[in-house]
Amino acid sequence: MLPTVTDPDEFIRKYGLIEYPKQRGEAQPHIQFVIDQAVAQSKICTATEKADAVEEVLPYIRRCAQPDSEARVFDIAMDSLRISDAALRLELFIR
Repeated sequence: MLPTVTDPDEFIRKYGLIEYPKQRGEAQPHIQFVIDQAVAQSKICTATEKADAVEEVLPYIRRCAQPDSEARVFDIAMDSLRISDAALRLELFIR
């Protein structure tokens, strides 16, 4: 995320064009932000809480540009959401 400002234009006006790519290169990937938010907003202790978190994250995973990226990000999300059951993971992935 860009510090102290709301959008790239504002950031560039305040910090300059050279600083923007540097900050952007250090930014957390959007999908990781979504996963982290889903984990933070849910206790993910019960099956219902996990299901809610998965439903929040899956649409973003589906938007991955590359099929191999989708599988990798899906695995990261399922690990973060503490979903270890292989059959459930497969069912969610092929959904």
